[in-house]
Amino acid sequence: MRRIVTLGAVLAALMLPTASSAQVSLGLRLGYAWGLGDVGGGGGDKLKMSDWVDGQVPIQVDALFRVTPDLAVGPYFSYGFARAGGDLKSTCDVSGVDCSAYVMRLGVEGIYTLPRAGNLAPWLGLGIGYEWNRLKAEGGGENLTMKWKGVEWLNLQAGMDFFVAPQLRTGPFLMLSLGRYDKGDASGVISGGGSINDKKFHEWLQVGWRGQFDL
Repeated sequence: MRRIVTLGAVLAALMLPTASSAQVSLGLRLGYAWGLGDVGGGGGDKLKMSDWVDGQVPIQVDALFRVTPDLAVGPYFSYGFARAGGDLKSTCDVSGVDCSAYVMRLGVEGIYTLPRAGNLAPWLGLGIGYEWNRLKAEGGGENLTMKWKGVEWLNLQAGMDFFVAPQLRTGPFLMLSLGRYDKGDASGVISGGGSINDKKFHEWLQVGWRGQFDL
C-alpha cells in the first residue's frame, strides 16, 4: 500500500508544479471491459467477479498535463454501465425484476508517447486509483442494493493513436486493471456492511477507442 501511495504522490508532484504552464489535453474513451478474478471471500466461499457483474461499458474522461514532450500526467474518471452475471443475471431476467449496476473508477495516470511514425503514435500508460461497484435489484415492491469499494492498485495501458489533425488524435487502446475491494455494504431487504473478511484481487480487461484533443 505504501508503494502505491508513493507512486501516486510522484505522479501528483510531476503534475502540480507545471500545470499552469504545461499543455493541457482532454481525452474521452469508450470501451468494453470483462470482469476477472474475485470480488471477495468468506466462510470458505468466494464470489467470482463474473458471477457478480461479468462486464461493463465504461466511458472515461482524461485530463492530461504534458510535463515533457513525451510524458503527460493527470486525473481520470470512468463510469461503466455494468451488467449482472452468473445466477444474478438469471434473477434479473425474471419478469418484474429490474436490475442496474455500475462500476466507477477515479484516479491519476501517466501516459508516455513513444516515437511517432508518420501519423502514428504508439503510447504506454499506467495509473492508480479507487473503485466503486454497485448493483441494485428491484421487484415486487422490494429492493436490494449491494456496494463494494476498494483500491485500484494498478492499471496498465497501451494504445496506438492516429493524428487526424495537428491537435486531434484517436485510436484503439487496451487496458488491464488490478484492484481489491476491502469494504462492502447492503441496504434494502438486507442491510449491513463492513470490511471484507477474505480480500481477493480482481481485474478488468478492457478494449476500446479513445480520442484526445490538445488545447
